[in-house]
Amino acid sequence: MRLHPLAILAFACLAHLNCRADVIYEWSALDHEVPRNINLRLVFKDDAVVSGSTSFHVPYGDYSPSHPESGLVSLLYQVPGVPTMSYMPAVERFHYGLGILDIRVDFTDDGFLTGWIRANDSNSNFEMISTGNIMKITDARSDQGMDEAGCGNDLSLCNGATGVIRRVATVPEPITPGLLGAGLLALLATRKKKPGKPRV
Repeated sequence: MRLHPLAILAFACLAHLNCRADVIYEWSALDHEVPRNINLRLVFKDDAVVSGSTSFHVPYGDYSPSHPESGLVSLLYQVPGVPTMSYMPAVERFHYGLGILDIRVDFTDDGFLTGWIRANDSNSNFEMISTGNIMKITDARSDQGMDEAGCGNDLSLCNGATGVIRRVATVPEPITPGLLGAGLLALLATRKKKPGKPRV
C-alpha cells in the first residue's frame, strides 16, 4: 500500500507528540529534621532521563544567556519565608542574574533521582547528596534567614533532613498550532474519496 505524503506527515505529528516529553521529579521529606517544608522540583528532558544520567555545571559569573544543551529544563527551590530560587537553563539565567549550579544525577529504573545537587542564586543556597535512593540535605542557607524552615538563627544547624526525589509526572511537549493543523489536514487527505456518479 502506497502512503500519501501527507499521511507520512500525520504519522510524524503523532511521533512528535508521543516521543517528546519533560519528566518531573519532586522532593519528598522522610523525617522532621531541619530544614523543613522544602519544596524542590526538577524538570528534565526525556532523552536525558532515558540516557540514565545527566550532569550540568554553571560557574559563578556565568553570563551566558542560555544553555540549550542542558538536560535540565528547570529547577525550582522554595523555603517558607525565603524568595524562590528558579532557573531555566535553556531560557534564562538565575533570578538574580548570577548563580552556581553543580548537578550530577542518575535516574533509577524505579523512578528515583540519585547523585548530588548544589545550587546558589546569590540569595540562597542548598546542597544535597544521596546514599542509595535517600537524599540528605547537607547545607541550606539564605540571606533572609530560614526561621520558618526550623533553622532558627543558627544556619549551621540547617542540614540533616533526608528525603527522596521521585519521578512524579511526564508532561508531553506542547504541539504547535501549525504542526497540529498539518497533522489534521494529512489525516483528512488520507481518507478514501467516495466515487462520484458517472457522467452520462
